[in-house]
Amino acid sequence: MKRIGTKGILQFFKYGLMGSISVAVNLAMFYILLLIGVNYLLSNVVSYFVATLVFFLLNKIYVYQQRDNIRLRLLFKEFSLFFATRIGTTVIESLLLFICVDIFKLHVFYSKIGISVVIIILNYILSTFFVFRQGGAVDDDKQRYS
Repeated sequence: MKRIGTKGILQFFKYGLMGSISVAVNLAMFYILLLIGVNYLLSNVVSYFVATLVFFLLNKIYVYQQRDNIRLRLLFKEFSLFFATRIGTTVIESLLLFICVDIFKLHVFYSKIGISVVIIILNYILSTFFVFRQGGAVDDDKQRYS
């Protein structure tokens, strides 16, 4: 089993910090959309995808420190993988939000906050082991286009 060293702990801390920024963007946009009368499910999807774009850029540059490989083709491939994983977690988040609000009659905003914690953990796992992994398909492209 691979040990988690100082680098792994620092990476997880950075991911948490960037995740917090992304969640803040997500929640702020969600709240603003609710205030102007947009349906809560539509507000959730819109706010989540805007936060996803912000989070991809923060992850690429600050968490996984991949500043030097900003080739358009590679960037598109990474974002496509990142976005695909986020579509899945958006479906999960929306389903959980629907269950909390419509079935259990919980407060929409508090439900959103609680669900966001679960989604952050799931997204970290997907980002680390699928999207930004070392030696994966994205790294194969780095070698091919270097």
